[in-house]
Amino acid sequence: MPTLLSLFNRRLLIVGGLATVLAAAIAWAAWSLAVDADARRIAALMRSSYEDGLEQMRRDWQRQAQLLRAEIEFLRLGELPAAERHSRLHAFLNAQAEWLEFSALMFTDAHGIPFLTRGCPTLLQQSLDLMRVQETDSVLMRNYCADAEHVYSVTTTPLWLGSAGRGMALYGVVLDNARLARLARGEDLVYLYQDGRIMAASAGSAHLNDRIDSPSEDWVQLGDTIQVVLPVDRRVGKDGPVLVIRRPLHPLFSIDFVIIGTAGIATALLTLLWFGLARDLRRHVRDIDMIIQATDAFQRDFRRSPEWHTPLKQRQGIQDEIGRLAQALDRLIDEAIQRQKEQAAHQQTLELLEDVVLEMDREGRVLEASKAWSKLTGRTADPRGTYLADHLHPEDAAVLTAFVGMLSSGEKQTASARLRLMCAEGRECWVELRLARTA
Repeated sequence: MPTLLSLFNRRLLIVGGLATVLAAAIAWAAWSLAVDADARRIAALMRSSYEDGLEQMRRDWQRQAQLLRAEIEFLRLGELPAAERHSRLHAFLNAQAEWLEFSALMFTDAHGIPFLTRGCPTLLQQSLDLMRVQETDSVLMRNYCADAEHVYSVTTTPLWLGSAGRGMALYGVVLDNARLARLARGEDLVYLYQDGRIMAASAGSAHLNDRIDSPSEDWVQLGDTIQVVLPVDRRVGKDGPVLVIRRPLHPLFSIDFVIIGTAGIATALLTLLWFGLARDLRRHVRDIDMIIQATDAFQRDFRRSPEWHTPLKQRQGIQDEIGRLAQALDRLIDEAIQRQKEQAAHQQTLELLEDVVLEMDREGRVLEASKAWSKLTGRTADPRGTYLADHLHPEDAAVLTAFVGMLSSGEKQTASARLRLMCAEGRECWVELRLARTA
């Protein structure tokens, strides 16, 4: 049978293990919440940064378009005769090629008829038609040109042609790998994505076959990477081209480090708890276990055990609840031993008497009997546990039962009668019975 101390040690280990597991689970949950909150914050910063970057890119293109238009109008190239205007504009644009970012240009007269085109004429004409329909001055166009499919951002400005009236200038910028590389921040990888295809990537053509997951979500965490999806043109939203930006996460602590570190901290706290509190509790449990075993030993042998006598006396010197319990147990053992001695002396006295002395309970059951019973009845069987009425003549049994009832109820304190006792071999022995109530 396990002792109280072994049970305490076992439960202390179980509680320590559960506390460690619980601490690790709480740490994991806290770490997960912190990582999720950090991911949301980073996603919001990425969206804001790239929205500003796209807007700054558009403003740069518009500023270049305005500067180009201003120089053309200042040089009055649009007012030249048609034959001379075409060659002079080509020469001017060639001279500006180093700083111009436009990969497609178109100039139209007052009637919308192009008089000079550089780049993809189909792209520019479609853009012009679309801007007329939408009544806007800029569009995003996807066009197959120069053996490759690209997305272009096309904008327009009015162009003064002198006496010929006002024409238009269209400026097209291709959103290719180089421009996405300029837009990318740090370790970010930026894709231009449309209709299930990657049109361009900031890290070059090697990433054009990468897989894009969850392009409809504004942001999503893919393992150790955050992905943000941002429409290039807010007017069409995600129905048009979108930027898919991926940024690797660099958490300050990994989940393994958090769990192992938390388990280590929990173990350290449990160790401190052991030396601060659990050790005292264990000593108290050991003392209580000692008291329990001393009690069991006395109940088993009905004598003071030398094994527990000294520890029990020593524990009485500590004035606390357990010390008082040890004192009470010691007094109880002394009283029980003294009572046992008195009972043994009383039994010895009874054995010297010729009369039979019986001790019965309130129902007439024999609890103790002196040795004179065997001499009187001639029976060797122990009468303890039997009813005295069963040993009397049936006619006298009712008299005994009535006397026992009166004594048990307190109606009488003593009673006496002559009754027939059934002895060995069926003999009837007349005896004088005297009953007295003891308690």
